[in-house]
Amino acid sequence: MSFKTFLVGYGDSQGNGRGLYSVEVNNDSIQAKLAYPCEMKPGAIIATENRLYMSYLGDNKEPGILLFSLDEELNLTFLNKQTIPFFLTSFGRIHHSNHLLGSSFYDGVDVIFEAADNIHIKSVDKHPYRPRSADIRQAETHPHHICALSDGLHAYSVDMGTDFVSFYSIRNNGLHLLKDAFIDCPLGSGPRIMRISPDNRLAYLLHEISNSVAVYALHDVGFDEIQRISTLDDNTVITNSAAGCAMTADGEYLLVTNRGENTLVLFRANPENGLLTLCDRIQTGLIPRDLYIRDHQIIVAAQASDCLQLFEIDTRQHRLKLLSEVTGVYAPVGFLN
Repeated sequence: MSFKTFLVGYGDSQGNGRGLYSVEVNNDSIQAKLAYPCEMKPGAIIATENRLYMSYLGDNKEPGILLFSLDEELNLTFLNKQTIPFFLTSFGRIHHSNHLLGSSFYDGVDVIFEAADNIHIKSVDKHPYRPRSADIRQAETHPHHICALSDGLHAYSVDMGTDFVSFYSIRNNGLHLLKDAFIDCPLGSGPRIMRISPDNRLAYLLHEISNSVAVYALHDVGFDEIQRISTLDDNTVITNSAAGCAMTADGEYLLVTNRGENTLVLFRANPENGLLTLCDRIQTGLIPRDLYIRDHQIIVAAQASDCLQLFEIDTRQHRLKLLSEVTGVYAPVGFLN
């Protein structure tokens, strides 16, 4: 099995190794190289058919986007650099559209912008704040993850700072808040990322602060929580923050990374009701941040170990195994959306 993707690295304390990495997997081995070094702080990345967008924050706190062309071999060519009003920290695609979603936990907003060589923001929605816990991550709004539903007509935004998941309708390239559709999470749980099952029947919401996954059954008028399961081992007593969350394309497995426990956790979803069963837990490098799944292979970005690790799911025994790793990737934090 072979595939390529891209990754953002924050670099070391002097900024060495900061920028955009090209990552390649061939069978059981993984390689990575710095494809585009940059001085500014990189944010999120997303690709269309022949373009890649990377947000950044300059030394003068000026936000913007770097735009690259992509050829059929996923080689990058820098096109231009543009300033925009917000530092976008999450991206999302809108199916059957030439527009993209963005959110910013720095600015507390969600946006829609045109996916073109000149960036035009078409719609902005600012998150309202409500006091939650004393945790510093909830001192203000913190929209962490935005994603469009497969119908291309709706999107959701997960706000860690307010324990809230808001939903939008997408009309005329604009975000329109649906006031009757939302998930109000328990006080101080800190929702971070939500994944929708391939059949659109279930939602899996990862909570960073409470280190748990909540499972929701989706229906026309709302969301019914049917399960809440911990991401941690029962014997874990150290400080931990759940970080990455992704689902295999077949919807059979959900994977989560734990920063602190430093593990990759494998859950299996019941095909009938979507309930999760813990299958395996395996050690990773230090501070596993994001993860990327292709079929049943998983790349984990171990931020504090400056490495990427390639794991595989044994689908007969429902277990994880480490295949290989590559070092010299400085503070890897986020894969291509």
